[in-house]
Amino acid sequence: MSLPAIRALKKKFPANDIYIATKQYLSDIYLNIDEIKEIIPLENQSNLKTLFKTASKLRTFGFKEGILLTNSFHSAFLFRLAGISFLTGYDKDLRGFLLRTKKPFPRDNRHYIDFYMDIAAMYCDAKGIEKWNKTDYYSNHPVITEEEKNRIENLLVSFGIDSKKPLIGISPTAAYGTAKAWLPERFSSLIEKIITSGQLPGVQVLLLGSAGERERISKISEPFEGKKQVFNLAGLMTLRQSMCTISICSAFIGNDSGLMHIASGMAKPVVALFGPTPPEKSKPFHQDSRVLHHKVNCAPCKDRDCHLDHACMKAISVDEVFDALLSMLPISAPPLSLQQTGESIESIDKRDLS
Repeated sequence: MSLPAIRALKKKFPANDIYIATKQYLSDIYLNIDEIKEIIPLENQSNLKTLFKTASKLRTFGFKEGILLTNSFHSAFLFRLAGISFLTGYDKDLRGFLLRTKKPFPRDNRHYIDFYMDIAAMYCDAKGIEKWNKTDYYSNHPVITEEEKNRIENLLVSFGIDSKKPLIGISPTAAYGTAKAWLPERFSSLIEKIITSGQLPGVQVLLLGSAGERERISKISEPFEGKKQVFNLAGLMTLRQSMCTISICSAFIGNDSGLMHIASGMAKPVVALFGPTPPEKSKPFHQDSRVLHHKVNCAPCKDRDCHLDHACMKAISVDEVFDALLSMLPISAPPLSLQQTGESIESIDKRDLS
């Protein structure tokens, strides 16, 4: 969701090189992005020891200006320790005195793409650059090469997957916590319906996730052991390989999670399941998607694990998700992108995607 802001900045400052400093485990997201000169991987764990080590690493580049897409005190302090004196970002987490260009942190429900675009606009204002029409820059697609697609197809074959058949990707977990995850037994029921309904002939279901999520996802895939239609790939691939796998899927189903946002950025038909978080901030940003969300009295909340009855996620039925998936298929049809339709983000944003 930060890619539109990065691409907009490069267009406004074509002579400048853009470097991305991001945690190691996220760096693969930014591969092959033409607007990015170099990716600087940072330590995944942030503590006092890694702070000074990382600051020393950044200092070798001689950066003078930094744009903070993060909101933490740590990120601003890190950049200042690295000798970056001109910092732009939101005044949050008691870091305002470290910033050269700042605005109050917005408390509304603007989409995260708009949130990042507004940070980029803040920097442009400070440099005296004219305003832009934000809808001209809403290109949030990651870049997967044909070579990467060929390699992932060969890897999938080694797992017993026929990449020539229709693939449905599912991300059934959420790194934030179980509160944002649909119920495992419902994912199992949904998969059963997908492979037995007869409405999706030849379909194969790929369950994606991290190594730490494999055991939880195994409980979802357990009823289908021995069947050559359901594959638990959690922990068997890197993040980049998971991205490449999504790039050849016909459709994707997921919670409000990282892989769902990647599928959305690739303009895949997405069924997005929202519970405790408001969809307005992070819903899929293309027209070929369905957002399923039911308001309940205890939402929104920031709990990582639900301490009540998980009413927000229980409100989403198996039939509802299955029908939403079918509404975006037949899966033999290629997914439409914004560039293909010529439709603006503003018109899409006004739709009732719920």
